[in-house]
Amino acid sequence: MRILVVTSQRPQEVTEPLAATEAEVKIILIDRLKGMRQRFISAGKQTHNEIKSFDPDVVLLDTYDLPGLSTWMVSRLDNVPVVLRVVGDRIGALKQDKVHTQLARKNYIKAIKYYVMYKLNIPTFYLCEGMIVISNDLKTRMSSQTCQKYDNIAVVPVPFRENDFTTQNPQQKRIDETNILTVINLRYKAKFEGVCDSLKAVKPLLKQDSQIQYRIAGSGEYHEDLVQYINEKMPSSVHDQIHVLGYQENIQSEYEQADLFLYFSYLEGYGKTIMEAQGMGIPVVTNRDQGMKDQVENLRTGLFVDPSDPNEVRNAINLVFQSDGISRYLCQNAQIKVKKNNSDERIGRQLIAAIKNILRKK
Repeated sequence: MRILVVTSQRPQEVTEPLAATEAEVKIILIDRLKGMRQRFISAGKQTHNEIKSFDPDVVLLDTYDLPGLSTWMVSRLDNVPVVLRVVGDRIGALKQDKVHTQLARKNYIKAIKYYVMYKLNIPTFYLCEGMIVISNDLKTRMSSQTCQKYDNIAVVPVPFRENDFTTQNPQQKRIDETNILTVINLRYKAKFEGVCDSLKAVKPLLKQDSQIQYRIAGSGEYHEDLVQYINEKMPSSVHDQIHVLGYQENIQSEYEQADLFLYFSYLEGYGKTIMEAQGMGIPVVTNRDQGMKDQVENLRTGLFVDPSDPNEVRNAINLVFQSDGISRYLCQNAQIKVKKNNSDERIGRQLIAAIKNILRKK
């Protein structure tokens, strides 16, 4: 099978698993730093040229908006089927989050831009031959929001890049601190609100024990809102125990120091940082929502809690901290699950099987 992959963000999530298969793969990488008009033209031209020279059986479209629309149009004109890989609800919840954020900030031009940009995804989402999504929740959303049949949407999660989290010289763990870690994308309000709920829950723990540190890594337009929330809502006595780290180039060092991974989000295709924490052997506490339902088996590979109940969250955290046996049990099970289900070889096989199944129904 010959697959032309058109991608722009995190291409390794597709290219590395496919490299572990026998498929012939050609990659078009769209430069996200170029202007939208330039990307639209470039995506169409490159797709047309590669279709003529490579003669693919299918185009695996892993980019959206104008470049995605351009790729889909050219592929259609050249009679090559398109399978769309979907990693987020770009015609529903993601669009609403972005548009509502800009409206609330009175950035009306940006709000219109995001609205139009996401609307441009509709033809691609509706008219592609089929979809590969990264969670069962996303499969349900795409089936209800588009004309795609439920059985024409395959679920293939993202790979765990174990080599990115392996080092010859791991950092010595600090024995005088107990670290709670959150790694999150602060570009979205629904994720920012999750961090705020985490802060509410850990506040009493921080007040009771000065050795507990809460470290929050991630960047985005809600970074300043988060700093403001901490300054206004959290008592000054615990400010030194809360570390807003921003974007971390070497996030591995944060995972190495973490004793627990706390992650609440209300907008999640598939929690990549949850997977990374599990792969690194860190116990996970999260909310039973969206993509997380695929990642955590409660009391076996992590703990599900209700973020609106701070007492339940604190009890879960204390359970991990106070029982080495439970912590080890959760970590070992999660690590085995991630290394088995999210390996390049397994994801590659699933991608090929999904594409073949979609084309068979064409």
